[in-house]
Amino acid sequence: MTTALVTGATGFIGRHLVDRLLGAGTQVIVLCRPESRVPKAWQGRLDVVRCADWSEVGFQSALDGRDFAVIFHLAAYGVRYLDRNFVQMFRINVETPAALVRLGRERDARMIMAGTFSEYRRPDTHVPLSEGASLEAEKIYGSSKATGGLRARALANDLGIKLRVLRLFHVYGTGEPPHRLLPSLLAGLLQGRRVSLSAGNQVRDFVYVDDVVEAFVRSDAEMQMPDTPLTAIWNVCTGVENSVKCFASTVARIMGASEELLGFGDIPLRPDDDPWLVGNGELLHQALSWRPTYNLLSGLNAALKKYAVGTPSAENLRATIL
Repeated sequence: MTTALVTGATGFIGRHLVDRLLGAGTQVIVLCRPESRVPKAWQGRLDVVRCADWSEVGFQSALDGRDFAVIFHLAAYGVRYLDRNFVQMFRINVETPAALVRLGRERDARMIMAGTFSEYRRPDTHVPLSEGASLEAEKIYGSSKATGGLRARALANDLGIKLRVLRLFHVYGTGEPPHRLLPSLLAGLLQGRRVSLSAGNQVRDFVYVDDVVEAFVRSDAEMQMPDTPLTAIWNVCTGVENSVKCFASTVARIMGASEELLGFGDIPLRPDDDPWLVGNGELLHQALSWRPTYNLLSGLNAALKKYAVGTPSAENLRATIL
């Protein structure tokens, strides 16, 4: 039975990944901060290692005596717009991946790392971004993630460790932080109040979280096959354009809520909010035969059904979509 080490397990995507691994019979070690809140549903089902020192020495000390075959590294700093402590961002996004690669070399473990669309520089044309597109060099979060991924890949090549960096585009689903688009829409529409939004003209590549988890699982399986590359960087995306306005309107229609509650234009765009970001996922498809199972409509339907089951205050939502 495979044993997996997971960082970022208590985050949005990490929780979905851990649930999938546990469901498949994988033994899971969760490496988290002392203050992290581990879901009650995981109690007795996995090994929780709390570590205050996220340095290479700290990892070795916290994980002493534990063996694992694969590292899923999803922890990051700076996803929230206000988290801009440069020292913390450099430590978590640049130094930690390299430390985990070296840990993988010591434990003979392969590694899969979550990257982000933010690693790409704002495109000049509306051509889907491939893995060879220009990388961000001016924005602190995107550049730190790009640096961390490239550094980890170079080190993995040098040490002979298999590594996959998955650059995730706009992931949505249950368990997102409250400030993000989908939970903000749900919170407002369920209460029948106006939801303040930007004009909504930004075009995005929205990918459902279950499809993202599938990409992580398939990447791990691919690395165990003979004659596969030592390292690779792949986009996890749909390649389909959808505006924020389309996303919000689709949520309202599924819920049976009035679209007049969608306050498009109530708030300005952030200065760093790119107008168009869509990915090219052909490399991932060629390597893993991965294609998104969900389009925007089916993905939002699936997400809202799960929210209805998991949210006690969502009786109106349950009545409209189940």
